[in-house]
Amino acid sequence: MQSITGRGIQATVEGDIVHIGKDDLFAEVDGPPLPDSVREIVESLEENGRTTMIVRSGDRYLGVIGLMDTPREASKRTILRLRELGIERMIMISGDNQKDAVAAGKRVLGR
Repeated sequence: MQSITGRGIQATVEGDIVHIGKDDLFAEVDGPPLPDSVREIVESLEENGRTTMIVRSGDRYLGVIGLMDTPREASKRTILRLRELGIERMIMISGDNQKDAVAAGKRVLGR
């Protein structure tokens, strides 16, 4: 197995080269380009706050994995309590991209 920093991994499994990683990984490595159908799945998952990884074995795209952080149980209660105390304007600082951060905020607030 070999790490491709910031993009994904490459490994040999039963003689096939397997890549797992972000969509931009597949523009850099040998093999067929990312099909539109896979790109549409990635876009749909990312619009819903998922971090995506694509799986390809040899020349065959096998699937897309969508991961999502689960908000802490206390997050919504804490925000509601801050509002009860009169704090109306709050900001969220996140290391995620904007789509993921917005989706996380919606999950916490149920909106």
